[in-house]
Amino acid sequence: MGKPNTGRRLSAGERAAQLMDVALELFIDNGYDGTSMESVARAAGVTKPVIYTYFRSKEELYTDVLKRQQDLFTKARQDEVGDGFFTTDPEMTVRRVFEALFRGAAEEPGLHRFLYGEYRGAPRSFAEQQEVWRVTHLERMATFFESFFVQLEADDREAAGHAVAISMSSIGRYGIRMVMENPERHVPDRLAEILAVTVVRGIPGLQLIEGGGSTLGPASGLAPEVQGATSGAAERA
Repeated sequence: MGKPNTGRRLSAGERAAQLMDVALELFIDNGYDGTSMESVARAAGVTKPVIYTYFRSKEELYTDVLKRQQDLFTKARQDEVGDGFFTTDPEMTVRRVFEALFRGAAEEPGLHRFLYGEYRGAPRSFAEQQEVWRVTHLERMATFFESFFVQLEADDREAAGHAVAISMSSIGRYGIRMVMENPERHVPDRLAEILAVTVVRGIPGLQLIEGGGSTLGPASGLAPEVQGATSGAAERA
């Protein structure tokens, strides 16, 4: 746990990173209430006063670890979906996002429970940081989906974009929980396909899916003006 003692004195940045690495493992295993500054110090091989040199309280340590992991998580998911993350096909975009999320949940369920707030005793700052993270991603996706509603007035287009983004966020969180609870039953890529259809096409789309795998083609044949708008949104995102 943490970095092994090599005899070299760690810089301030390295020590803070080591303490957050150790704390993350303990928070994942024991939750917020079950982790103390003493246990972090013991696992890191330092005294408790050393931790307070970098973090004023357990709540600050927890929040800083959360913020760091959120940033790393976001970058990893963006790297996984690659340059084709935003496409002129809304269903394919949603599906790629879900695939990245659900694969990650299957591979690292403990980390996802930590990131998505399923740990007991989390402080108020946790909820506040979660909301900042959620809103940031929500606004990004809402802006992208607005580009599919160019025929609407600005206010209506904004409302529609946010409605789709909120639906995607809620359904995505549900899918993450399903995968974490039973990854063998809920295969990430198959679940991503089903839930992407749910977000974009709803009940009529789901009725077209066969039991053994989807026979669906692209979500829509977009008009040229819509394709241009979505391409512009992708570049801005």
